[in-house]
Amino acid sequence: VINFLQEYLRIDTSFPQPRYDDVMGLFIRQAQKDGLAYEVVHLHSNYKALVLGSLRGESTAPGLALTHHMDVVPVPDQAAWKFDPFGGVIHDGTIYGRGSQDMKGVGVAHYFALKKFLDEGGKLTRPVYVILLPDEERGGFEGAGRFVNHSYFEKLRIGYVLDEGI
Repeated sequence: VINFLQEYLRIDTSFPQPRYDDVMGLFIRQAQKDGLAYEVVHLHSNYKALVLGSLRGESTAPGLALTHHMDVVPVPDQAAWKFDPFGGVIHDGTIYGRGSQDMKGVGVAHYFALKKFLDEGGKLTRPVYVILLPDEERGGFEGAGRFVNHSYFEKLRIGYVLDEGI
């Protein structure tokens, strides 16, 4: 989990050129390794969302979405950082990197919590999705805003969302 988070933190997803495709590739490779389903949802020409772990529960209950945004606030002054903001460095038990708290660390926790639950034989009582979204740090209009108005979103029948705002 820590190595995965370090790899994620090393991907610069700040504007003006967030490397979203690199993030999606990282999660897709992990999902393939873990045998989890995934789908890429095209929001428009420059933005995509990634839906992972679209696992059906044992009922028709509304789904649970564990969402996080891939983008991070730009780093105007890298010299102000003790460590490289895109280094994923661990020092004295602390991991340093832009997005470690907001929200790359949360996204990794969501993914690996679902994986652990399933690996231990847990049974889902509703569909659970891990959803990676772009564009939150600039308002979310091109990311979550487009996603909730996309035909794919309606198909998911999401009843509950856990994200940065809980």
